Parts: sequence; C-alpha cells; structure tokens
Amino acid sequence: MPTITKLVDGPVSTPLPFGLLSVATVVDVDDVHEMLGVSWMDTTCGQAFTWDDECIGDESPVYPESPESPESPGAPESPFDTAKQFNRPSDRSADAINVYYGHECSTMGESFNEARSAARQGLLLGEQRALEEAVLVDILATGGDGQIPVHDLTPAGDAPLGVVQALAYLENQLAIDFGGTGVIHVPPGLSAFFSRFHLAHREGQRKITEMGHRVAFGAGYGSANIGPDGQPAPPGQAWIYATGPMIVRREPASLVPDDDSAAIDIRTNARMVLAERSFVVQVACVVEAIRVDISCCGC
Repeated sequence: MPTITKLVDGPVSTPLPFGLLSVATVVDVDDVHEMLGVSWMDTTCGQAFTWDDECIGDESPVYPESPESPESPGAPESPFDTAKQFNRPSDRSADAINVYYGHECSTMGESFNEARSAARQGLLLGEQRALEEAVLVDILATGGDGQIPVHDLTPAGDAPLGVVQALAYLENQLAIDFGGTGVIHVPPGLSAFFSRFHLAHREGQRKITEMGHRVAFGAGYGSANIGPDGQPAPPGQAWIYATGPMIVRREPASLVPDDDSAAIDIRTNARMVLAERSFVVQVACVVEAIRVDISCCGC
C-alpha cells in the first residue's frame, strides 16, 4: 500500500426502509411543549354490542313504574338504568424519547462544519433504530409502564410458534381487542419469512399484511428482542408484537454546540459535536405479543 494517499469521500448510506417511521403517523411539531410529553384520551379500545328492540314484536313492551315519578306509570326507564354497556375512555400519556449521535474527531482532521455534517448524517442513519429499541423496551414490552394492556399470546407450555402461525394469532387477537388496522412490529431478520410466505406486500413505502395492518421491520426490535417479561428471547427465537395505530411526534434535529470553541476539548485536542432529536410516541389501545421460532425454514 502506498504511504501517501488521497483523501476522498466515504460511502454514504440511507436509513433502512420499512421501519417504525414508515408505519406511524409522523408529526413534525411546532410547539416545543409537546416534547415535554403529551397526554390524551384513548377511545379506540371500546367495544360495540347488540341489543334487542322490545318495540318490534306482536305486543308493545310494558315498562315498570319509574321510582322517581310514581305518578307517571308506564314511563320508560332512563337509558342509564338499562343493561347496556358504556365505554369509558382511558387516560394515556407518553414521555419524550431523546435520541442523539455523538461525533468526535481531531481538530486537525476535520473542520467544525465537517464535524457537524458527520453528526447530522449519523443521527439520520441511526435515529430510527434507537427509537425502535426504546419503543420496544419502554412501551411494547411494558405497556408504557402499565398504561396499555399487554397480552402474551405464546401458548403456555408449548414450543414457540412458526412465523405464519404467530401472525395468525396476532391478527386474530388484535381484531378481537381492537377491531381496526394496526401495526405489526417485527425484527428485521424475519422479513425473509414474510417474503417467503407472502405475509405482507408493498404499498408505496410501507409493507402491509393481507388484513391491512402495517408492518414495521425494526432494527431496534432485533437488537433488543425482549418479551413482556423483560427477558431476551432464547437463541433461534424472536418476539413479534402487534398494536393499534401509532403517532410519532418529533422536533427538528439540533446540533450542539453552536460554535467551534465550545466543541474542542483542549486537554486532548479533540472536537466533539452532538446531533440530537426528541420523539414522543403514542400507541392506541392494546399490545399483543408472541414468541416465534426462527430456526426452521418451513415455519
């Protein structure tokens, strides 16, 4: 190898497609207060029921006497006294998830602007993976500290299911508990199974199951790979989750510091720059989880 080389630009990559940010509704916020955390009323988990109309039939219904108005026999009961069921919204909240990328170089190796550009590119490439890992650990596996019900659908005492069976379990239970289209959260290594068995197809920049759920093949889901018990899946196994729809609120990325003098550590002659961005993730209704076997190619 020659002792003198010419400095050129290195390869540049782009973030993986089909991750969490491809399936969530992404909101670029203007109000910085939203990055302190948000709260909302979740009305998505209520159930609808059927009832029999007593007025339809051969005879008119006979109503009992109202206890508040005994002088009005035959008055119908209050709707609040009937056996109908009413859904109460759930209070939900979400804290900020702060993601950063730190870049360090020698003061003689790069300029301040080059260091800032490298930090910005590093955040762009890695923020989705870091966000996915935080979502898995702090929301999917725990239900957001118990706010959202988490159902482990792995059959008790049995070996983990194959990927096709697992998706069937998840979509069936999500339909029962939620009823709308949601999100399937999958480690990226399982994308080959989804392709092999035609479990999802592409619509624009998203992957969609045949039931209409969006699929997030998240690198962060693969790096953490934990279940609702907080423990990593054994070798040859993985966790898949299903949720209701999601909103990801994010602020503009920021670079710290603003001037070169504050970026330099004079003790080591190193220049350090941070690129940072905060996210707030909202998840609707419920979390379903299941452990799958990824060691067999026919599953």
